Amino acid sequence: MDCATRERQSWLAAIAIIAALSIAGCESTIVGSEVEGTDRRHVDGANLDLLDPGDYPTTAVPLTVADGTGVVLEGQRMADAVVDPSDVDAALRHLRPFNTGAVQNAEALRGVLGLSRVGILRSHNLIAGFASSRDSEGGSSPSTSLVNLVMRFPDGLGASATAAALAATNAAQVPMAIPRHSDAVASAYDMGHGVIVESFAPHGPYVLYQWVQTKESVETATGLVARTLDLQGPQIDHFVPTDSSRLASLSFDTDGLVAHTLPAEIEVFSATAGEYSARGTLHFQTDPVASAALFMRAGVESVSLRESVVLQTRDPAAAARLVDELAGHAAATGATEISGVPGLPNAICVDVDMAANRTSSRFHCHAFAGRYAFETSSEHQDDAREKTVAQYLILRQYR
Repeated sequence: MDCATRERQSWLAAIAIIAALSIAGCESTIVGSEVEGTDRRHVDGANLDLLDPGDYPTTAVPLTVADGTGVVLEGQRMADAVVDPSDVDAALRHLRPFNTGAVQNAEALRGVLGLSRVGILRSHNLIAGFASSRDSEGGSSPSTSLVNLVMRFPDGLGASATAAALAATNAAQVPMAIPRHSDAVASAYDMGHGVIVESFAPHGPYVLYQWVQTKESVETATGLVARTLDLQGPQIDHFVPTDSSRLASLSFDTDGLVAHTLPAEIEVFSATAGEYSARGTLHFQTDPVASAALFMRAGVESVSLRESVVLQTRDPAAAARLVDELAGHAAATGATEISGVPGLPNAICVDVDMAANRTSSRFHCHAFAGRYAFETSSEHQDDAREKTVAQYLILRQYR
């Protein structure tokens, strides 16, 4: 598959992590590396003579960042301190990718808060934010959905004023009290076949926002908001914000792991791309409960998101176990194992076409290099294999 025809994939999932990214140009430059024996086998069993990365790059490619990067990086830092809806109700496991991630600017929140509120966010000097969104299972018509968004403003007075101004745009809806949270300004809308409850609560320099749509009762919706706030207030209190004057100096890739994560074919800066803690990464998982258990067993320390997903584990043995467990989890949810990657015996590839609630590309390959486990995905199985080879070769230079 050549560079012109390769799929330009907007959202990819590897353990179901979603990222909207791309890379300019295609190239394939396999650099020299140490040789184990006359058959050019590496210590992990890879046969360099059989590895085919196609047109993908095989050396590190730094991600070109844009203006406003500091705002995005601060939002990514906030991911650790934002409550995932699955922590509120374990039934809320189905990812809503377009409403999940760091806030790039006020305009980026038009899909969550509505276009009419963008001006309010701008006038009150929104600094950064992070949103996490999930549905209960139910295909295109889930019984319940929850969006949890934390927005940071310059100070507590600004956050209070913003919450009041945003809530005032809901004058046509019915005011609603949130149990245990008298400071939350909430309203409800009766859809006839269910309700929507929207809530704004100032909390120090933050506005805590929840949006619940459910086919159940209004009490169910307000109960979800209350439980989210029970968790979210204490969680954000542990976050240490970066002084707004220093946002521009935040480093995007301090240890080089993002540069050593496979880039996409046409790449622009995205609010999703970057390096996250294990906990922060759970926001992007299709099954955060299962992923949390996998990450804990493997001692995952950080995760880099780009065209592929790289997970830094405690050691090579843990990375090998994580690859097996990721493939096993895929099989348990309906994926079928297919032939692997020639020359890379530790790679396991699967077809998730028949998996329950598939939201990602059809073909996935899991592999590891040293203590780094990784996953690639594509609608074409040979393309997924080429990505896997390229990512393996890039990581060999990083270890």
